[in-house]
Amino acid sequence: MGTELNEHRYDLIHFDRDVMCGIAVFVGTRIPVENITASLACGMREAEVLAAYPQLTQAHLTAAVAFAASLPERQPARRLGETNPTWVLTTSGVVRPATP
Repeated sequence: MGTELNEHRYDLIHFDRDVMCGIAVFVGTRIPVENITASLACGMREAEVLAAYPQLTQAHLTAAVAFAASLPERQPARRLGETNPTWVLTTSGVVRPATP
């Protein structure tokens, strides 16, 4: 099943830097795969997603979930102070070293 799912996933999803700057989209569309997985992750039912994107099928949703599961887990964004406590963001939007 794993090999079949992998082949099926890449039949429906592709990357092209001329389409949506190279993010994963469904073949023949400009619908980002991440939009679908985010909708499902937020609790949207599959029927609601399919109604919102009529050009997609159940196979697209299955491929999107499998594709997302194959990616490494994203880490949450960190604030500037967490990454380098010696730097601060000023009110003008400029990053400067913190002064003692």
